[in-house]
Amino acid sequence: MAELENRKQFAQLLAPGVKTLKLHPDYKVRRKKNEKTGQSYIDKIALQLGVSPNTIKSWIGQMGANYIPGRIDDGKLFGMIWIILEKTDLDIEWLTDLLETTTIPVIKPALPVWAASCLKKAKILRKDGLFGAPSEDEIENVVKRLFHDRPGHETNALTEQPITHNLPSRWSGRFIGRSFDMEAIRQWMLSPSPVCLITGWAGMGKTTVTLEAAYSCVGDTSDWPAFNSIIGVALIGKD
Repeated sequence: MAELENRKQFAQLLAPGVKTLKLHPDYKVRRKKNEKTGQSYIDKIALQLGVSPNTIKSWIGQMGANYIPGRIDDGKLFGMIWIILEKTDLDIEWLTDLLETTTIPVIKPALPVWAASCLKKAKILRKDGLFGAPSEDEIENVVKRLFHDRPGHETNALTEQPITHNLPSRWSGRFIGRSFDMEAIRQWMLSPSPVCLITGWAGMGKTTVTLEAAYSCVGDTSDWPAFNSIIGVALIGKD
């Protein structure tokens, strides 16, 4: 559950995104002749999220400040965010500003891999009739739009410096697979807080991925960050 630390600001930021959907063809209300009532755009959004229309109205403060909830299910919150980002032109700054009003960790400046990880938490009614996350292709398209004006990789002033290291030899001549994990590590290391902790069960490849990431920082033509020195430390314990 995402705790809302600033409920009023959360509603103020979410409301424009929701109301923008009113103009989208997928949510535009079409009433038949002589029909006084019909399905509203909020009804259609609620159906996609599996919630009541009043729930969405409470999120955007339409029912009054006292009805803005203190917490929202992650899947439903990111589902609402997904619908807005897929159907409107709101940008990555809107996403970070919105999430900063909650307890959800935010990376600033935002990274594509972080945005993708957020959108993967969305739970919406898909075309197959099941509730779940959007497809990888759909997420990739939205992330590309959010970061369309940013370079694919960053350069580092230390690239031309000679690099020394004490890394052990690679276990294989060519590293295959784990491309998403490697890209996630690369972007974390290029972020303003380049500290990356890799955890998991024994035998799942933590050491192999870490070693490959370290060697990726050695090559002169790599788009990974470069360092003056890379130090490998082996930790051996009873556990």
